[in-house]
Amino acid sequence: MDIAGIANSVALRAPSSTDTLFQQRYLVWSKMGDEAGERINGILARKEAERLVNSFWWGVGHVNCMAKKNLDSALQQNEGILPVLFSKQLSCPKKYDSDTVGMFVWTHYEGKHGITPIPSHALVISKGVAKRYYSLVCHAEESISSMREIPFDDRLCRNFPDGPQPGGSQVTTLVARLPGDHGRGRYRQGFWATLIDPWLVKLTGCRRLTKDEEHAVANWDGHDYPELVRRIRRG
Repeated sequence: MDIAGIANSVALRAPSSTDTLFQQRYLVWSKMGDEAGERINGILARKEAERLVNSFWWGVGHVNCMAKKNLDSALQQNEGILPVLFSKQLSCPKKYDSDTVGMFVWTHYEGKHGITPIPSHALVISKGVAKRYYSLVCHAEESISSMREIPFDDRLCRNFPDGPQPGGSQVTTLVARLPGDHGRGRYRQGFWATLIDPWLVKLTGCRRLTKDEEHAVANWDGHDYPELVRRIRRG
């Protein structure tokens, strides 16, 4: 049974307790930090604005062990729930060079019925032009505007289904959780979400932002997010 079939046969909803999420055998783990000249606090504020409307779309440049068959299998074995743990990166990102990298906005994704617009409430930004760029499509019951204390020990995980421990260069990966206490894990802060339909999508249709647009995104004041989204996506 594929993801669509599982969605029809299992009531997919985010559990009310983050403890329930961490009890799942399989989860998506994604590291987060400053990106493309935008501070992580600003990114979280934007994603919170999206969450309050519906889903939030989290762009990622690289994914590991997340082929459709793997997501299908993990979702089936987790009885319809696939948690996502976002953890704060341990090291600072490389210095952002606005003159050579820049911000890019993505407007469409490869859907079941062809190229499909990203929902109008969401804004997916990346640094530079990537040959491949993806988005996790997520739901969270609790606010994601700030990180919480969530210890995570990457030594107690394996790349799906039974591979090696996730490597330091892996940013987003599907992992199998091993028994053990994560209290002493080196990753300390983050937040929980769950994947929802359409789960993980490959993005298409991007353009580089102007300097004024980059400034508007990086310095969004927390007011009228729909207008910011319309301005940036309209170009």
